[in-house]
Amino acid sequence: MATKQLARQLGLIRKSSITSSSGKNQTRTKSRQLFDYLIIIDFESTCWKDGKRHYSQEIIEFPAVLLNTSTGEIESEFHMYVQPQEHPILSEFCTELTGIKQNQVDEGVPLNICLSQFSKWIQKIQKEKKIIFNSDVSSHSVSEAKSSTFVTWSDWDLGVCLQYECKRKQLRKPDILNSWIDLRATYKLFYTRKPKGLNGALQDLGIEFAGREHSGLDDSRNTARLAWRMICDGCVMKITRSLDKFTDQDGRLSGSEEEEDDVEAALKKEVDQIRTSTEQKLRRFQSVESGANNVVFIRTLGVEPENLVHHILKDLHTTKKKKTRVILRMLPISGTCKAFVEDMKKYSETFFEPWFKAPNKGTFQIVYKARNNSHMSREEVIKELAGIVGSLNPENKVDLNNPQYTIVVEIIKNVCCLSVVKDYVLFRKYNLQEVVKSNKEELVQQNLLSASQEEKLKEINLAEEDSKEVKPEDKGQSEEESKPNESDSQQA
Repeated sequence: MATKQLARQLGLIRKSSITSSSGKNQTRTKSRQLFDYLIIIDFESTCWKDGKRHYSQEIIEFPAVLLNTSTGEIESEFHMYVQPQEHPILSEFCTELTGIKQNQVDEGVPLNICLSQFSKWIQKIQKEKKIIFNSDVSSHSVSEAKSSTFVTWSDWDLGVCLQYECKRKQLRKPDILNSWIDLRATYKLFYTRKPKGLNGALQDLGIEFAGREHSGLDDSRNTARLAWRMICDGCVMKITRSLDKFTDQDGRLSGSEEEEDDVEAALKKEVDQIRTSTEQKLRRFQSVESGANNVVFIRTLGVEPENLVHHILKDLHTTKKKKTRVILRMLPISGTCKAFVEDMKKYSETFFEPWFKAPNKGTFQIVYKARNNSHMSREEVIKELAGIVGSLNPENKVDLNNPQYTIVVEIIKNVCCLSVVKDYVLFRKYNLQEVVKSNKEELVQQNLLSASQEEKLKEINLAEEDSKEVKPEDKGQSEEESKPNESDSQQA
């Protein structure tokens, strides 16, 4: 008897065992699940070999897979690469660990756009499969709706990484991401042993890891396979963590001392990073070398560039107080991509959606400027971008006099900088020197300009009249001079 108990503790004997790694050939009935679907998420983020404690991590790969808890099938997937804004250049260690290359994140989207696309994917599967998200799953059995929740391997993905990045960047994340199942804690409780990572947990159950480790999408798929195996073994999946309230559904999951230590350690690490960043004097505004003359780039931390620049210009326009002598224009940059037409088209289709995709609409103009770049065609870029705006909503119209939105396109070498701004005409093309001028000054300047133009016009008219006016004697003299001298001709 003691030998049998020891074997069960070591995982050699279980109450419900399956013959294959997929769980499809199981011979015993699975336990009734509280959730019809599980959405497995496994982020990949920026990282450094030496730790770089004063560097905060940013998501660079955002995957999610939808697992049917009745069939074990993955019925839908979401996957996007994300542009890191605070530290846009990936370390060599990060590339080797995750397999994610620099061009993949360069062609990705900012986190706020990624979250928007993720929400659209969630809405799509909700409509197709009648999925609901509700931590109170006791009543879903009487409804046709299918309940669902999120699954991660540890609490780091949703409890630390996404949570703190959204706070730093002042982003709103979907509320449904506030509760989830920590599969690592569930695994430990169900099998009564601590797993050695995701791959170790799979190996303990005789499942071979498929794909590449530390690839977010492959990790998510393998986590789904592990969750399905546990379901087949009789494990009932329950929410273990919630940012809205402290969840303790069976009195043990969220009360596990070791799992609390894991979360405390992750939170302590994040706090240490924030504290160290303060000590290292990392500011909210950091200068970035662009390689272009007379242009300064400033990276913002936790500040939306459009809102900041609009606030500054609105203040200057209202007070009419000049607050700088050296800055001519200030333009916000919300997104970047490679300065090639195809890359710009692909990126703009998603980037323009918050302003121009139905039901949103508005009048617009496109302002283009290129520096240290000769291979881009201004006419082609404007034509393609205008076509994309029109395709998002046919009611979007071009207005070159007083548009609601101005699409700013700045080409710096091989990088395209994009932004969509308001009040471009009102704020004198975002010119800090012109926007502070009063109406009287503008009128005087216009009068002086028109007066100088009139003076030049008069001078031109007088010169033309002088050239046309010829005296009679001069005319006769010129005719006489034009006659050939007979003696001279004879001598010749």
